[in-house]
Amino acid sequence: MVLGVIVVKVDISLIEQQSSGIAIASQYEFMISDPDNIVFLSSMSSWRFNSLTPLSQSKRFALNASKRYANRPIGELDLVPQFASTGSNKPQVYQISSIDGQEQYLEHHQNMPNANWNVHILAPMTPLYESLPPILLLATTLYSLLALFVLYSLERRRNFIRMRQAQNQLEQRVKERTLELEQANNQLKDTQDELIQAAKLTVIGSLSASINHELNQPLAALRSYAQNTQTFIGRNMIEDARSNINIMIELTDRLADIIAQFKSFTRKSQGKDNATDINQSIEQALTIVQPEMDKQGVKLSLALLKDSCQIWGDSVRLQQVLVNLMSNAIVAMQQSKDRRLHIEVYCDTKVNISIQDSGPGVRQSQMSKIFEPYYTTSERQGLGLGLSISQRIIESMQGSITVENAQQGGAIFHIILPLYLREEV
Repeated sequence: MVLGVIVVKVDISLIEQQSSGIAIASQYEFMISDPDNIVFLSSMSSWRFNSLTPLSQSKRFALNASKRYANRPIGELDLVPQFASTGSNKPQVYQISSIDGQEQYLEHHQNMPNANWNVHILAPMTPLYESLPPILLLATTLYSLLALFVLYSLERRRNFIRMRQAQNQLEQRVKERTLELEQANNQLKDTQDELIQAAKLTVIGSLSASINHELNQPLAALRSYAQNTQTFIGRNMIEDARSNINIMIELTDRLADIIAQFKSFTRKSQGKDNATDINQSIEQALTIVQPEMDKQGVKLSLALLKDSCQIWGDSVRLQQVLVNLMSNAIVAMQQSKDRRLHIEVYCDTKVNISIQDSGPGVRQSQMSKIFEPYYTTSERQGLGLGLSISQRIIESMQGSITVENAQQGGAIFHIILPLYLREEV
């Protein structure tokens, strides 16, 4: 038996104001619905006392009979799509129509078990839609940058592969070209060596008459002394025969020296550089041209160094240069009455060899061409290669060769070579 009823009324307006302030600050809306899905508390006043679901006639009678909301009329919220009070608790987008207009919200609700109420949190979609274009633009930009980066990476990789292939091809071509150049250089060197050898033989050919004369004199003397020795032996004149034999030995030694010098001059150079004494090279060159000088009546004036003076180079090729310049000087003086050849050596920081003749000298128009290949002023001998080859030989020894005319007449050729200083241990 019911003896009485105690009713407690609580004013929740203050709670509603605080909750509304929090919702406004957080940019969302909220509402609380009862078990019949009637909204009795909300941050939006237009949503209060409205049903989330359609109200049937029987349900309206039941609500009015319960007097839960006194005599306040209960309306219906215009929700699209229709609110589903049961089922999945996943967020759902609803369009709510009210006196303030239409608005889309992302709704999420949670049940309060003790009170059997539902708390609904609704985030308006308008800010999201408004921020969507910049976000899409940003996303598109990022995607474009990513696509460009991927394309750049792919293109860079392709370029790297092409560059690597081109580099490999270039290296292969460089190797092939280097090999071709080495072969061409070797052929050129062989040709140059052959040309130098031919030039030496040309010089020997031009001096052949004088060489024959130089060799024939000792040979004739040897025959005469041999016949005399036979006579002395037949007469038992042993001392006279012994004296003749000693002279014959001296003559054979002289012949051997002459032949050895010519053999050394005509042999091919091995291309090996070494310390070369200047005085010795000049004396060896004079041995070869001396017969021609004697034949042409050339007077020799020689001013060599008292001390040893050396250069670093090929002694055979240096001797060839000296022989060529001396031979040219002899040829240049053929029409001169006074034939003099002056050879002088200076030595300080460099070695300077000057070869001066008493010929007509070099015409000024010939000065710039005299060392060019195939240029010659002689109509009777040579192909004009002697001075060109001589210049190349001297330059290969890091030196130089020049020509000028002397004041008293004749040409002076200067050979300037670096001085070789032997390192003392």
